[in-house]
Amino acid sequence: MAAGSSAANAAGQTLFPYCFGTERVADSGGQQRGSTLPYKGDEKMFKPGFHHLAFACRDIHETHRFYTQVLGFDLIHTEAKKMGEGFMRHIFFDIGDGSCLAFFDLHGVGEPKNFKTEISTGLDLPFWVNHLAFRGDTGRKKEVAAKLKAAGMEIKMELDHDWCQSMYFMDPNGIMLEICEDTPGIVPNREEAVRLLDAVPEAMAV
Repeated sequence: MAAGSSAANAAGQTLFPYCFGTERVADSGGQQRGSTLPYKGDEKMFKPGFHHLAFACRDIHETHRFYTQVLGFDLIHTEAKKMGEGFMRHIFFDIGDGSCLAFFDLHGVGEPKNFKTEISTGLDLPFWVNHLAFRGDTGRKKEVAAKLKAAGMEIKMELDHDWCQSMYFMDPNGIMLEICEDTPGIVPNREEAVRLLDAVPEAMAV
């Protein structure tokens, strides 16, 4: 079996080889040793949420420069692993809340020769559909805007969504990013959210 594939051993355990350098093991009951997932008898408390989001990158060095110099995220972990006849690198940026944004640098591990890293236009969608939104305030938006300008990069758009004000721009991989300032943020209304699942804007209703 090629490196990087999930495998089940004789005890019925599934191996997950790319979790910060050591294999994490889940038994047949779903309990994961070495993870932060809760299990019976575990007294360790944690906040649910994303551990990390991972995407492919075009150029690992351009990606590193952008996320450290423009957004100010720390590169905290890098893995390099041989996979069959190829190899990959996996880098993790701390985004400041305990979670990470990660990227794969792929070299002959099954990817097409000219694969696309754009998560919207690469799927023939408008550029604003799939994107990542980071929390921020007016000061953070001004800071990032200045660094984008210094790097010769542009702000794609700025929008007032009523509940937030957002600034949008692209990373070197064609992934749209957003700095989202709550004004005052989403006010939960679960019943209305469910009701609107099948809503059609009035101007478009037949």
